[in-house]
Amino acid sequence: MININLQQIYYFLKIAELESMNKASRELYVSQSNLSHAIKSLEDYLGVTLLIRSNKGTILTPDGKKFKEYASSIVKQMQLIDRMREEEQSHYLSICAYPSLLNSHLLVKFYEKYKGMNNKVSIDEFRIERIIRSVADAETELGIVQILKEQKTEMLRAFKEEKLEFFPLAKGTWYIAMRPQHPLAEKEEVTMEELMNYPIIRPRDDLYSSITTHVRVGEHALNDLQMIFFASDNYTRIRVMHETNAYSNCNNWNIPEYEKNGFVVRKLKNCEIEVCLGWIKRQKEELSVNAQRFVDILEEHCATLQ
Repeated sequence: MININLQQIYYFLKIAELESMNKASRELYVSQSNLSHAIKSLEDYLGVTLLIRSNKGTILTPDGKKFKEYASSIVKQMQLIDRMREEEQSHYLSICAYPSLLNSHLLVKFYEKYKGMNNKVSIDEFRIERIIRSVADAETELGIVQILKEQKTEMLRAFKEEKLEFFPLAKGTWYIAMRPQHPLAEKEEVTMEELMNYPIIRPRDDLYSSITTHVRVGEHALNDLQMIFFASDNYTRIRVMHETNAYSNCNNWNIPEYEKNGFVVRKLKNCEIEVCLGWIKRQKEELSVNAQRFVDILEEHCATLQ
């Protein structure tokens, strides 16, 4: 019979995360003596030393690192089991999506259509590398992605390796969103040369999105820009754009949302960039009722872009 309980595992993982028994004690609201006793019992049962304490903090032994890997997997599985219970109690929907104003639009549409039902919805915004990982690990049911033509080969390979299905919905290109008071707002189209004088605000790059920084429009690429604000949440981007001359690149499917938020959207001259909007799910798994409803709303939105 296994004599390890989940509380011991949670305690161990928190200590490993913070690299400090003292910090873990404060965050868990557990005395250090109780923490020490729990870890000692765990080590006695396993017959190995997991942690070493010093004046500089707490470090993992080789056995501790191995146990952390196993323990993290157990906790993840327990979270999935808990989610099964939540799904039984409500129509649960979990989504991860590329940071975009489109997400709030879709969420509002979903609420308006199904607000009389017992729904529980979570939506997190990540770059594509994290979206792939989240869906593949069953942390979320579906992911909404935006892929540049230059990323397509690498993305399709990643989807195949992670056993994910990709469903393309719409194609578009880059536009530029800015506040009406922006010095370039009166122009019908703007050039990358003109934009070089102002800061861009966009999500931080990951392994795959870093490819886009080398994509050129005319003679310039994103990594040529002198001033960049990195922000992944919509509120920060909107606030900075309203109060400074920062601008953002956006796609066709985001134009109505930028305009609703008081921005003007202009064409980007000589832009031949191609972007594909789509969604992913795990292979050989049927979507839940709510996930299918959300996809239907996404498809309806994309149909209006044609």
